[in-house]
Amino acid sequence: MPLGRPKLELDEEQLLNLARIQCTYEEMAAVMNCSIDTLRDNYSHVIHKGREQGKMSLRRELWKLVQRGNLGACIWMSKNYLGMSDKAELNTTNTVIVEQTKQMVELPTEQLIEIAKEEIKKLEPPSE
Repeated sequence: MPLGRPKLELDEEQLLNLARIQCTYEEMAAVMNCSIDTLRDNYSHVIHKGREQGKMSLRRELWKLVQRGNLGACIWMSKNYLGMSDKAELNTTNTVIVEQTKQMVELPTEQLIEIAKEEIKKLEPPSE
C-alpha cells in the first residue's frame, strides 16, 4: 500500500502555456491550484521547456521588429547581442561646453545668431 497522497495530475499544456509567457512559480501554482513544491518536484521539465519556447518566441518577434527598422529594437539587440553600449565620456572641456550651452539657451535668438557668426569667423582662415 503506497504512503502519502496520490500524485496530483496537472494539465501540462496549460502549464506549458503559463511558462511560455514567463509566469513565476507562484503565479503558476495559483492558476493550477497546487503548491510550488508540486511544480518544482514534478513539472520542472515542462516549465523549463515552456520558458525556453517563450524566450525563443520573444526573440523571434524582436528580430522581426529589427528587420522592419524599429530603432528601439535595433538598439536593444545591438547592446545585448553585439556588446555595444552608450558610453558618455566627459572631460573638463565637455563640462564647460555643457555649461555654456545651458547659458546660451536662455539668450534671445538675435544674440545667438551674433555668437554663431563670431564663432564661424574664428574658423575661417586668416586673410592674407
